[in-house]
Amino acid sequence: MMAGLNEFFVATFENSTVYFGLLVVLAMTVVGVALGTATEVILRLLGFKGELLKH
Repeated sequence: MMAGLNEFFVATFENSTVYFGLLVVLAMTVVGVALGTATEVILRLLGFKGELLKH
């Protein structure tokens, strides 16, 4: 499965670097949202409350 995914990304990069760049940005966005959500859930389970700071 990983070989097929690797071939897909290589073919995409060779055909269109703009499309490849958009795929990379999309993947980074998904990973960032997943990490942020997981961190929020873990901190809430530990009793921390995420609130906006008032200046």
